[in-house]
Amino acid sequence: MQTVERDSFFLDRTWRAAKSDRSYDVISPRSEERAGCFPAASREDIDDAVAAARKAFDEGPWPRISPAERAEYLSRIATGIEKRQHELALNISECG
Repeated sequence: MQTVERDSFFLDRTWRAAKSDRSYDVISPRSEERAGCFPAASREDIDDAVAAARKAFDEGPWPRISPAERAEYLSRIATGIEKRQHELALNISECG
């Protein structure tokens, strides 16, 4: 089993180091083996994530595009999920 190790968060289109030195292990419910390690978000990390989301909404294209364009984007996302459903199911069952 391949493990996933992360020490950062994806915010505002870039990977940013976590501001907390805390982390948590993810244990596979299937194998009961360690599947990875992820940073635990601090309040500052959470505030940064909320600010990035607000900025993306306020300054990004989403609120200014038509409902038809939004539907097209969502349809493409759904198609992508359908194409990768087996892979996603394995990841979900491996990492809980």
